[in-house]
Amino acid sequence: MRIAFVGCGYVADLYMATLRRHPQLELVGVYDRDPVRTARFAAYHALSSWASLEDVLADDRVEAVLNLTNPGSHYEVSKACLEAGKHVYSEKPLAMEVAQ
Repeated sequence: MRIAFVGCGYVADLYMATLRRHPQLELVGVYDRDPVRTARFAAYHALSSWASLEDVLADDRVEAVLNLTNPGSHYEVSKACLEAGKHVYSEKPLAMEVAQ
């Protein structure tokens, strides 16, 4: 399965450390709302990156998104991904409010 990371904070580094244990997953690229963080993470790990979440979602190579954003952003990011027809993985709460 071809995946994308959305969120390039410290949690993303933990996922990079374990990704090799899952050869069925291919990391297509990464995105963070902070362009400096995106560029730094992508350069350090020699990965492709996108300039926006919309670009991630428009990329037909991406089958699933690992939502590695902070909990306050989970609902917005996961909802956008699902509406774009992408699978979503998030280890934290899906949303911070019950109504969401």
